[in-house]
Amino acid sequence: MNSNLPIFRIAILGSGTTSYGALLGIHQYLSEISTINNIQFLIDIYIDDRNIVKNYNNSNQINRRLGVGGTSKFWHSVSPLTSLCSEQYKNLFSNIYQFNNKKSFKSYSDQIFIPFFKPNLKKLYKKIIFKISRLRNVICFREINSHVISVVKMDDSSIKLIDNKGVNRFYDIIFFGISILDIDSIKFINCDFPKFKLVDHNQVHVGLYKPNLFSNNLLPIYTLHGFFLRIKLFKNHCVMIRPWHSDIKNISLNSFQNFGKSYFTIFIEMFLTFSFGKIKEAFATKFGFFYKAKYYSIWVQSRYEYHSFNNILDFNQDNCNKIYEDAELNNFLNSLPGFIQTGFSIPGNHIIGESLSLNNNESSLHFLTIFESGWMDGRHHTLRMSSESLSRAYLALKSCIVEKTYF
Repeated sequence: MNSNLPIFRIAILGSGTTSYGALLGIHQYLSEISTINNIQFLIDIYIDDRNIVKNYNNSNQINRRLGVGGTSKFWHSVSPLTSLCSEQYKNLFSNIYQFNNKKSFKSYSDQIFIPFFKPNLKKLYKKIIFKISRLRNVICFREINSHVISVVKMDDSSIKLIDNKGVNRFYDIIFFGISILDIDSIKFINCDFPKFKLVDHNQVHVGLYKPNLFSNNLLPIYTLHGFFLRIKLFKNHCVMIRPWHSDIKNISLNSFQNFGKSYFTIFIEMFLTFSFGKIKEAFATKFGFFYKAKYYSIWVQSRYEYHSFNNILDFNQDNCNKIYEDAELNNFLNSLPGFIQTGFSIPGNHIIGESLSLNNNESSLHFLTIFESGWMDGRHHTLRMSSESLSRAYLALKSCIVEKTYF
């Protein structure tokens, strides 16, 4: 540490995949300027000290988790790859899934990847924090076990954070990687806040169909780390097909609400039902086995906009009926042989802020769970947010340091 050099202070709020992307961007920029000896960096990451799971009301479906790792602890890890995926997105995909066959990405375009094992975010965090801490211009990297309750912009343009333990700390730039719903619980004083819409996707089981001939497009494509399946994209919808081995007369909403449950709980529930069909469907979803079936489930992820933060945990099943108003999607569904409409809807868990005008790079506050429109485009929401957080953290840090005339 050189006491004659200025110290630039960085804070990251959150410890999920979004904040992980921000750390990658910070590491990229600080590595580029590590040989320039006119500035030092102090970095704090606020790792939430709570362990609270928030479910939708009257449902097993998780909305989000507050605590170390955030909702990524329950991440189901299913990820589409489309023609929209940039090289940066693909590199992040490879990094998180340890998927090393980058040459074949083109052949997997417009397909969905189901890994055999969930990503080890804890290991990835340790790795990137170690890398940043080793940079010669980083004098301190602290992991703070608390959550922020107030953000105050000071007269000297620095930002004061006050955490739940009453500790005040001051920073030059802050990256918010926490859920947009938890940003709403923080008190902002003298701070600009971007306008945005609250957007998520419903997960709708629209029905079943019985193909006349089994299509090879439905068969999984196996790799070392998992398997790929075909998807079909519309403007505001993503259609996915799954085998259905159970009785078509015994379809209920409870059959589909598994997200947020442990593997042990899911297996116990399956075996208690004594349903061989349910067991086969579970193995098909996780490992790609038993994919040839008489009937197939049709799942649609459909863009949904909330109009306020109030009652966001109250989910209305009537929301799923709106997807049938989309003429293009409706025509596709009705063209499927033997189509049987169901219409069970499960609330999503990727709520973000969608804005037409993001805060600029010169700002001191960067809300990484608010980003530009185009939410339903086939890329995985979690990976897309992490990838864009990388770019935004890199550019914002670079602009902020240049603006403060360190270079």
